[in-house]
Amino acid sequence: MAAITLTKKSGDAGVYSLDFELELYAGALDTETRWLDGAGGAADTYPGSLDAFSATNTDTTNTAGKGLKLACFQVTTIMGTGDIAEIGGGASKIHAVIVGGQAANASVGGIISSSSGTLQDQITFTLAGSVAVPMNLWIICS
Repeated sequence: MAAITLTKKSGDAGVYSLDFELELYAGALDTETRWLDGAGGAADTYPGSLDAFSATNTDTTNTAGKGLKLACFQVTTIMGTGDIAEIGGGASKIHAVIVGGQAANASVGGIISSSSGTLQDQITFTLAGSVAVPMNLWIICS
């Protein structure tokens, strides 16, 4: 599986290094319901007959889908308000972001946004005060 990446989409900040990523598998996301139909069933036919749930040797339909991941990135360049970063690699959707830094009189916020309709794959940053680097971004994604 590809490592999760975070890349500069616009603005000044563009150096993000992945410290680690953790799998947070605890079941399927609420949007992943295809497995309810069984491997032999047509999409969106649950509940239906038991024939669709016959034994199979594939993990295509019966998979629970993509699970959540926790990725920690270190930011080594100072960001500016309005800078946008985009997630990629082993993830395509951002569910939550926490920004942590070392500056006492600064705050950084991240607004989850979309580059293509409904997919929430970007973070737009807002800053207040004197931001210091390095900073950490904790991102829950899938």
